[in-house]
Amino acid sequence: MAQIPPDQKFHTLNPNTPTVERGSAQADGLREIYTMQDIIDSVTTGGGIDFVELGDTPDNYTGAAGQAVLVNPTEDGLIFGAAGDATATKVKVKLGQDFTLGGVATISGFDAVEGVPIVNRINVNSQEQAVGIIDTIQNGVQTTPTSGDVVDMTINGLVERFRFYDVDTGAGPAVGDIVYNYNAYYFGSDIEWDYIPLGRISAVETPIGPGGNGFISMIVNLPEANAVFADGVMAVDSHRSLAAVYNGDLHIGDIVKIGSDSVGTYVNAKRWDPAGGDTPSQIVGVCQYWQDQNGATGDGLYTGVCFSGSVDFDSSVFVGTTPRVGDAIYTDVTTPYKMTSNPASGIQVGTVISDKVPTGGVSGTVKILFNAPGSGGGGATEGEKLDFTVRSDAYAATGDHEGTDLKIGGAASVTAGTVYYWNGDWAAADNTAVGTSTGMIAVATDTGTAVNMLKDGIIQLAANPAGASAGDVLYVGTSGTLTITAPTGSGEIVRVAGHTIDTAGLIYFNPSVDWLEIV
Repeated sequence: MAQIPPDQKFHTLNPNTPTVERGSAQADGLREIYTMQDIIDSVTTGGGIDFVELGDTPDNYTGAAGQAVLVNPTEDGLIFGAAGDATATKVKVKLGQDFTLGGVATISGFDAVEGVPIVNRINVNSQEQAVGIIDTIQNGVQTTPTSGDVVDMTINGLVERFRFYDVDTGAGPAVGDIVYNYNAYYFGSDIEWDYIPLGRISAVETPIGPGGNGFISMIVNLPEANAVFADGVMAVDSHRSLAAVYNGDLHIGDIVKIGSDSVGTYVNAKRWDPAGGDTPSQIVGVCQYWQDQNGATGDGLYTGVCFSGSVDFDSSVFVGTTPRVGDAIYTDVTTPYKMTSNPASGIQVGTVISDKVPTGGVSGTVKILFNAPGSGGGGATEGEKLDFTVRSDAYAATGDHEGTDLKIGGAASVTAGTVYYWNGDWAAADNTAVGTSTGMIAVATDTGTAVNMLKDGIIQLAANPAGASAGDVLYVGTSGTLTITAPTGSGEIVRVAGHTIDTAGLIYFNPSVDWLEIV
């Protein structure tokens, strides 16, 4: 590019020169001569153009070292900023809580009027649902974002002057460190806890010692699964929920059932324990993370439970050989609430869909697709009082079933595999009387109260009725049992209830609406 030297002379006519004389003015008094330096000096205090003297820019250089001059977000002025700003991915969100210090956000709803997601501050229980960073710099101006504001949330890219409250016990943060979040606005760069990485530090404004606070710039790089947006709505690939731990103990990777005693508004998550009488149908999920990531256990804590879908685990949570892609995951035969890839073990609860384990290595990260047997394997069509359940897993435990389920409640405790009749509550069916065997009957699919009752379909019993072979006709027996022998005694009821499928207790339950009383 051609440059004009400072001593380059320019000539122009004096504005007072009469029009008739402009074409032939010769007198020096009618002509002005000046240099390029004169032009520079006319717009600045001297020596060259000073950026901060322009009318639409900041008035000093404090804190702007290494930054570039950018057009501001409202496109009506200039600001100092990082050249990488232009690559940041931001979305508009509405704050459901105050973010006066900035911080990490999680989706809490959707505002149909504004047409944007609503976000709240994450906490230690919801860190895996982190979706973006709410910065205190909005449209180039330092702000205090408060509830109800519609602001920019950074999903990926640079955030500047981000408030950093250090929870490290080691050295303070340094450029290049990975930033982990503890809660909405407490962070660490050298923590050993199992927290979510948010990105890397690109600049530290002032030295920040252990436990101190200050401002950093950060390149945000949230996990892809945590920040997927479609039409302003977050998409997730698994079903997860917060649960309480009460009267029990849990660790990350433990297989979970729901306890009978709830804690406030949260369900009670407990270890699945077949030795204590738990059945496979009671498995509902797997413990994903803890309120206290240092490994503390016991009552009064809260845990995240993955009920279905993909979830990441460190390979150390699995018993035996480290699982790899394609391996099936089972309940461990020795420690049933733990997971293993040993095919000779217990019940299948998932499949490994990816792993980050070095070739020949024994440790790394494993992503499994969890599918609790208690969900029926293949899923269900759910109604208010009726479900239709199908399976993709093999039949194994008493109560495993496919078919039409009644969901009409009942205060009485029932036992999986037992036949009951309905009289306003469930009671064991018995062929010795009309009133206990001729009405609506069903088989309990689980043990407890208010469980689903199979009206018709296939179900696994603990064993075949005595003497039964595959294909035998089954009749209503006594005390909730089924029998292959038709009743013959006076006053007894003959009612077909179904057929055996094999010799291992699998039956097709399909009670006839017709019945016969022996006289």
